[in-house]
Amino acid sequence: MTGPYLIAYMPLQDSAQDGYLEAAVKAYVLSKGWPSLQSNNWSKDETGDGSTLKAALSMLQAGDILLLPDLASISDRPSIQESTLLGLLAQGIRVHVLSLNGPLEPHLFALREVWSSTRPLEVDRDALTRKYELREAQIERDRVEFENEFSDRMAKRVGWRTMSQPEEVAPETHVAKYIKTQREARGLTQAQLATLANTSKAQISRIELTGKGDAIPAVLKAISDYQIWTPETVMPTNDQPGAN
Repeated sequence: MTGPYLIAYMPLQDSAQDGYLEAAVKAYVLSKGWPSLQSNNWSKDETGDGSTLKAALSMLQAGDILLLPDLASISDRPSIQESTLLGLLAQGIRVHVLSLNGPLEPHLFALREVWSSTRPLEVDRDALTRKYELREAQIERDRVEFENEFSDRMAKRVGWRTMSQPEEVAPETHVAKYIKTQREARGLTQAQLATLANTSKAQISRIELTGKGDAIPAVLKAISDYQIWTPETVMPTNDQPGAN
């Protein structure tokens, strides 16, 4: 290979920006008097998982050129930007950045100041991210615990054994089946139950289909109240009060 090898890396982005960025890269290459870019000079990311950039960097050797649209093309984490770019420069690889309108080296002093000042912010962000993940995990555990407890209580109340087996059937399925069964046992339409629960027929339909919905507490209360005040809708009589 004669002369330095050039790789123009283009991060994953929407198609509208892709054409604009490609034109900007070609104009920059032309302004530097470099040879026109061929297909093997382009490294276009189509996955966003970092593998394309990693493969592109592995092809570069001392004296080669990496052309980036901006520093965020490396990573949105300043620490990764710093370690990656300084590592490339240490290998003798030249880095040009379109957003800096030139090579990286003249901007290193300012960039080092920025990278240094953002380290505490990055640590704080990582801590908040971890806290958020732990909170999300706790919310999920609380949800499962609530649904299991709900299933157990409904099982004890209506004698539905399968409701106490969440490991076999999802809790949402228990809720959906219970509400639909109890509604039908009372001879109520979805619209009538919606009126009793002060919600919409669409909500009732969604609850009976997915077992999920903000109106579930109100629906359960409406079913319970209707059962208390009109027991004949649960067990119709045959004009003989003592008959089985």
